[in-house]
Amino acid sequence: GLSGAALAGTSAWLELTPWTFFTLIAVLSIAATGVAYGTLIPHLPGDRGVGFNWPKGNLLWLSIALFCTGLGEGAIYDWASIYMRDIVQSSEAIAAGGFLAFSLAMFLGRLFADRVQHAVGSVQLAFLSGCLASLGLLVVVISRSTPMALSGFLIAGLGFCPLFPLIFGAAGRYPDSNRALAAVATLGYLGFLCGPPLIGWVSQQTSLPMAFLGLTAAMLLIPWLSRFFDR
Repeated sequence: GLSGAALAGTSAWLELTPWTFFTLIAVLSIAATGVAYGTLIPHLPGDRGVGFNWPKGNLLWLSIALFCTGLGEGAIYDWASIYMRDIVQSSEAIAAGGFLAFSLAMFLGRLFADRVQHAVGSVQLAFLSGCLASLGLLVVVISRSTPMALSGFLIAGLGFCPLFPLIFGAAGRYPDSNRALAAVATLGYLGFLCGPPLIGWVSQQTSLPMAFLGLTAAMLLIPWLSRFFDR
């Protein structure tokens, strides 16, 4: 994500055509897939899929937290650059900076999130992360300048970055961890799927800032749900 945003901004600055840019990305992606294919872990004899498993009890609350996180991340992935261009009125080259700032914060934050978790605990880190994600999105909503909007996406990235690992880590501590992880992931990736089209629909009915304000409200659920991160 970080590399893609940087390449997209650079290609816009160089005024490459979309056809040229996406052809380049396709070639790079195919090459990377070829290299990675040889490192995949082989299927072991006797492995059995866990099937569909709807989350229950505390797992349901973890799943809702992951759904909200996926909703926000998916929306930012698809709409940050459009927000920068249409609402903040940034140039196309600078517009890619919204997702770039978010991805940079995600990348750097995850380098240090484990240390913070060991220092303050999962519940406190989840609480802080939800507050930071909401604050960052709120800054984006009220911003009308490029630096302020970039700052908002940067703050949001710092808030979002520990949540997926924290939630999967919490689910992985359940006795039947395979089923617990599958159950939580079901709703989490549903959020990824729903986020971008939901933002599009809400922005058509109201406006793109109002749609991002809805994301802010969804992320405010995370501090309340943080109590379930160590159950």
